[in-house]
Amino acid sequence: MKYTKQPLTIDEQIELLKSRGLEFNDVNEAKNSLLNISYYRLSSYLYPFRIPNDDKQRFMSGTIFEDILKFYSFDRKLRLLIFDSVERIEISVRTQLIYQLSLKHNSQWYLENSLFRNSHSFNKIIESFVQEYKNSEEIFIKHYKYKYNEPEFPPAWIGLEIFTFGQLSKHYSNLAHNNDKQSISRYFNLQHQVFESWLHSLVYVRNLCAHHSRIWNRILAIKPIIPKPKNIDWINDFNFRHDKLYLLLCIIKYFLQSAHPRNTFAQKLNNLIGQYPNIDISKMGFPDSWRNEKFWTML
Repeated sequence: MKYTKQPLTIDEQIELLKSRGLEFNDVNEAKNSLLNISYYRLSSYLYPFRIPNDDKQRFMSGTIFEDILKFYSFDRKLRLLIFDSVERIEISVRTQLIYQLSLKHNSQWYLENSLFRNSHSFNKIIESFVQEYKNSEEIFIKHYKYKYNEPEFPPAWIGLEIFTFGQLSKHYSNLAHNNDKQSISRYFNLQHQVFESWLHSLVYVRNLCAHHSRIWNRILAIKPIIPKPKNIDWINDFNFRHDKLYLLLCIIKYFLQSAHPRNTFAQKLNNLIGQYPNIDISKMGFPDSWRNEKFWTML
């Protein structure tokens, strides 16, 4: 099937939306919004308000453009909150990888194939690292190159600073020995299988946020392992969808207990939800009783 849709002017976009039943409080403001937020980006927020299975893509009665913008604004602020929190977690995970395995093995452990299970995965990550190292403009990398000629590559506490979060997650997953994995996951009071799964999920959500992708009402492609609540300070009620954002928000809060103990993530999340009372948080997997969980008691 050939794609035949042609570009539309802002006025034509407005008229198209009107013809499908979308209402506007202020057309001029709507035009300004569409000039700065593309029609295509906003369309993912429009879908939930369309009449199901309607060939003409008409909107449900009473749907207002400005209300759609509120969903967009909420989603943007939620992404920023998640991105900031995951950054703290990433730094903590990176630190534990460096600290635990450098003391246990040596400063060059991240470059030793023998410590990893899959050589292909190991080589792929190291090839990417070498390329990044050669092209890096980071001052600490330039300093190492200028001052030292042996070994060729810097110790883990320098080298791993230019690993992406995804590369860190894959390098951890590829460690050959479970006791190496456990030496890191123990810091977060998690079994290494759960830690590995959660790390993978955090990388996925972090990448969604980094690429400004919609996370409200999104079905997540990667579902994290559910731990046994009795083993950790964790939620008790699992009567919600595990492929929605709520579970990832719980995971972020859990990690922050170790990565940033005095964090205000829960309060910021609750305040954000309070700013947008018309947002249906059940679409993100929130159970009705989530505020009653001991896990969220600081709200």
